[in-house]
Amino acid sequence: MRRISSYVAGALAVATLATTALAHEKGRLKVATRQLTPGMALELSGEKFHKNDLFTISLFGLAGKIRVGEIRADSAGKFAGSVTVPADASPGTYRLVLSAADGDEAASVDVEVGAPGAQMASGPDSQVTGEHHHHTESTEPTAEPLGLERASSPLVRGGALAGVVVALAVGATLLRRPK
Repeated sequence: MRRISSYVAGALAVATLATTALAHEKGRLKVATRQLTPGMALELSGEKFHKNDLFTISLFGLAGKIRVGEIRADSAGKFAGSVTVPADASPGTYRLVLSAADGDEAASVDVEVGAPGAQMASGPDSQVTGEHHHHTESTEPTAEPLGLERASSPLVRGGALAGVVVALAVGATLLRRPK
């Protein structure tokens, strides 16, 4: 009987961890350029997201979070569209974040906002994705590190904590088993 309960507890631990791991798959976010100017329309596209999910698009920087729009994935988990960089965005380094409805980060890419009216690098060499960062010329680099928080929901944290507790319980049960 103890052996069966150990197997059941182990199976529950694996199921809990698998459910937690699949909460939000990381999709691929593509932007036309990483060099932005205030007021410009930024073309973006994505693939490998959950189908029909609605995402919030935000810029995270030293001044905090700036919401720039929403976009919905289609039935294949893809999307394409554009957002407008706020006209009052301060020059500097930002992280463009695609957040799921529960606030978890689904994808992100680092971008640079230059001064209004500044000529920024563009063209095929400046295209980047959330997985591969190709650096182009930046306007005013700073040595200041960005203190950006990653989004995560209480559901994901709770699931991870539950998985750890179940794994510890299974381990303790296995250690107590007579040989």
